[in-house]
Amino acid sequence: MKTSLLEICDLVHVYMPGTPFERRALDGVSLRVAPGEALGLAGASGSGKSTLAQHMNGLLRPTQGSVRVDGMEIPQRGGNLGRVRATVGLLFQFPEQQLFEETLELDVGFGPRNLGLSPVEVGERVAEALELVGLPVCRFGSRSPFALSGGERRRAALAGVLAMRPRCLVLDEPTAGLDPRGAAALLDLLTRLREERGMSLVVISHRMEDLARLVDRMVVLSQGRVAADAPVRDLLHRTDWLDRHSLEAPALSRLTARLAQEGLSLEPAPLTVSEAEEALRGPLSLG
Repeated sequence: MKTSLLEICDLVHVYMPGTPFERRALDGVSLRVAPGEALGLAGASGSGKSTLAQHMNGLLRPTQGSVRVDGMEIPQRGGNLGRVRATVGLLFQFPEQQLFEETLELDVGFGPRNLGLSPVEVGERVAEALELVGLPVCRFGSRSPFALSGGERRRAALAGVLAMRPRCLVLDEPTAGLDPRGAAALLDLLTRLREERGMSLVVISHRMEDLARLVDRMVVLSQGRVAADAPVRDLLHRTDWLDRHSLEAPALSRLTARLAQEGLSLEPAPLTVSEAEEALRGPLSLG
C-alpha cells in the first residue's frame, strides 16, 4: 500500500454536544489519500462531506477518532497547525467571496505573509501561483480582484491557496456557479496540477461528470458514514445504486446502461467522450 499523505481513522464529529441540538455529522469515517492520488467525495446534502473536508486541515477537530496529515496527528484541541495547513490547502465553495485586498497581488500574498516569509519569497510565491492559474502577475497583479470575471476570481482564490505550496488540495464544489467555459478551464488546471506537480486532490462535487474527469477513486457518504469507497469507474456505472443515494449518474453512464439493455455492451465502460468514441468504433464500424 502507498504511504498515506492523509489518513482518517474512525472519525466522529458531533455538533453542539450536550445540548438539545446535538447532531452527529460524522460517524466512524475512515479513509486514506496517497501522495498524488485524486479522490472524489460525494453524497446527498447533509451527508457530512463539508464537515469531513474541514477536518482535513484542522478547521474542525475530531470529537473521536484521528486525522493524520503526513504523519502529523491533528489534536482534538490546541496545537500548532501551521505545518498541517501548509500541507493541505482547502478551497471553500464560492471562494471568490473571500477575496478582500485592493490588488490581486496583495490578496494572493496574504497567506505567505502570515508565514513570516521575506518580501522576496512572498513575491516569488505570488508570481508562481498566479502563473499556475493563468493570471500572470505582470498583467493581473495590480488589478482589483473585484474587476475580474467569475472564472478569473475563482482561479485567483485558488492561487491564494497554491501560494502556500500545499501537497494536497481539498476543493468543495470547485465548479459551482461557473459557466461551462470557466468550469472546463478550472478542471483542466486541476488535472495539470496533479500531473505536473504530483499534487493530491480531494474533490467534493455533486457533478459526477466532474468526478469522472478528475479522480480515480470515489468515496460516497450517507448519513455521516462511508457507503462506498471504490474506483470511480466502478461506482459511476452503478446507476441504480447512485439513484438510491440521490446522486445523478453521468450521461455516458446512463447511455452505456441503455446500450447494454439493447444488447450492445461496451467494455471497458466509458467515462469520457473520447473513451466512448473508441469503444463504439468497433461495434459501429461499417468495414
